[in-house]
Amino acid sequence: MTSVKGQNKFARTVFMCLVVALGLSTLISGLYIEFHYSAVMPHSPQPETGRIYPKWFKSGGTVYVNRQEGDRSDFVEYRLMPAFGLTMLLGFGIGVRLGWWDIAPKGRIANSDAQVLINAVR
Repeated sequence: MTSVKGQNKFARTVFMCLVVALGLSTLISGLYIEFHYSAVMPHSPQPETGRIYPKWFKSGGTVYVNRQEGDRSDFVEYRLMPAFGLTMLLGFGIGVRLGWWDIAPKGRIANSDAQVLINAVR
């Protein structure tokens, strides 16, 4: 039977892999859409190709996309990015609850150590 500490370490490893994978996929998808759409998509509407929906990008201004391309961009911006943020917050909350991180400041003397020092000086 595995110990609670072993299960806790396994859960932490799995969760951290999930956070890293979700973060990297969000980052790569966002960068791809930002730079690819800015470079390839037309800057004026093209009704014959269906690119009539305006999208604004920081790197390329306004470009026009079709419905599928717009949905893809919206998915990354409005679904993946919030999911990554919520996963990070959830991970922090679970990690604090399960003791994954030591939240005490480093370099400070613990109360019991301080008592020993005070008693030694007296």
